[in-house]
Amino acid sequence: MKRKMTKALVLIVVVAMVAGAYAWGRSQAKATTSTPAGMNVHLTDYSDNDGTESTVVLSGAIGDFGTATRSGDQGAVMTLHLQRGTIQLDTTSLAKRFTTAVGKAVFSQTTCSGSVQVTSSVPILASSGTGAYKRASGKFSLSMNLDEVVPKQLNCSANNKMLGQAIVSSGWGKVSL
Repeated sequence: MKRKMTKALVLIVVVAMVAGAYAWGRSQAKATTSTPAGMNVHLTDYSDNDGTESTVVLSGAIGDFGTATRSGDQGAVMTLHLQRGTIQLDTTSLAKRFTTAVGKAVFSQTTCSGSVQVTSSVPILASSGTGAYKRASGKFSLSMNLDEVVPKQLNCSANNKMLGQAIVSSGWGKVSL
């Protein structure tokens, strides 16, 4: 009788250990798949004018697209309005660097064209995501490029009315959801 109880107790302990290990393994797998440590995501944002709206595409670990709007002092916040939710980026440093570079841009007096490029770290604003991006966090390293052609006048500069322009921001980031 004692032997049967010992076997039953051993069996209960083994089953409990297996069940516990299984539950622990499932919780670890779920945590790993729902909140990766940081996925590689490429962001491209482009416009042909100085307005506050542009087109944005995310590729890599996130495939989504939509529009971006800039708000705040000199475009310090960029809100990505994507198909599956929104994400807000703190573009303060990038916007300041870009504004400074445009102010110092050297235009070709022969072709009345100029180009500017700046790079900065752009973090995702905490708790700013919605939809599929509700828990988005991380940051991008974005380069912002401007190419512009202005009318031929006495002086060709960024202050002249533009004839053609392309503003493209792009770069890789690590994003966790």
